Order: sequence, then C-alpha cells, then structure tokens
Amino acid sequence: SRTHFYPMFLGSPNGSFKLQPYRSPPQCIIQVALFPSLTFWGLDAFYLRQERLFRKLYDELRKLSDEKYEKADPFSMSTKKHSREVASWFRTLWAPTILGLHGVVVAAVIVVIVVLSR
Repeated sequence: SRTHFYPMFLGSPNGSFKLQPYRSPPQCIIQVALFPSLTFWGLDAFYLRQERLFRKLYDELRKLSDEKYEKADPFSMSTKKHSREVASWFRTLWAPTILGLHGVVVAAVIVVIVVLSR
C-alpha cells in the first residue's frame, strides 16, 4: 500500500495544517462501492421500464372511443397487459440512457479496484 503525504486539518486550536501520511483505503472498502453502483443501475432500469409501461397504458386510454372510455375503469393503473409490449427489466438495463450513466460509474469503480490492487 502506497503512502502519500497530503495536508490534513488536525483540529488543533490554532487551526494549523500538518502533513499526515495518507494511505489508500483497503480494497474491501472500495469493492463496497460496487454495491450502490449496481443497485442504482438496477433501480433506474426498473423505473424506466415502469415509465414505459405507464405510457403504454396512457396511450391505450387516449385512443379509446368515447363509449369505451366511459366504460373503462378510471382508477385502474394495472399495466399487466402491456408488459409484453415493453422491453424486460434486463433488456432495459442496457438501454443507452441507463448504460451511458451507470455503465461509466461501474467501469470507473472497477478500474479503481484494479489499479489499487496492484
């Protein structure tokens, strides 16, 4: 593990700075960063899929004739019948908007893990 010297505030009464050795954090702590990265990637994909399902539901209601619209349940938010029309959660993980953000974050965490493991 490498030791670098960075000025760190020690909390002395006169507010002085002293050079203290800084060691890179243990690799297990950095590996923990993968968990929230992957979790938020999955959550974003889930909510993007939900948004797409609700847009399908809205489009269905929007296109109904007046007679059918009057008979439709106004409080039903069930999107089950549209689930085959929208990409699955796993496929949504690889959508460009999701992958562009979270793929870069996960890749950066992996690079840091590899670099610090040397």
